[in-house]
Amino acid sequence: TRKRPKHVKPDILCSFCLQTEDERGEEMISCCLCGASGHPSCLQFSDALTQRVKLYQWECIECKKCELCRNSGDDATLLFCDDCDKGFHMSCLKPPLDGEPDGHWSCLYCVDGSSYWKNKSNSSRLLEKIAEIQEV
Repeated sequence: TRKRPKHVKPDILCSFCLQTEDERGEEMISCCLCGASGHPSCLQFSDALTQRVKLYQWECIECKKCELCRNSGDDATLLFCDDCDKGFHMSCLKPPLDGEPDGHWSCLYCVDGSSYWKNKSNSSRLLEKIAEIQEV
């Protein structure tokens, strides 16, 4: 199983526009490993992608690792899913890819994983409920 990172304090300024959530009027997404934050519009994330990355412990481009081998090496071959922003080395995919695909690319979780994201969504709602109960 994947270890959950220790709580990292999110940066209050967007790494791109250097504005806060309040200044821009847009909630930010923060890296679970380093705390780097960005407005979805600054990251060029669609509304659907923004909602999806909120379901898991998102990693910024500096911290992102391959979901299959969990290594960050060989950045030139690390693909990012257009639907969830998870990273995958082309050589780790089955079958491996020889080159970067043209256009929109979806990972195995998004192409074949409607139940994966449904479970993530349910888990996320459960964690929110637990957090609400603990605050009371």
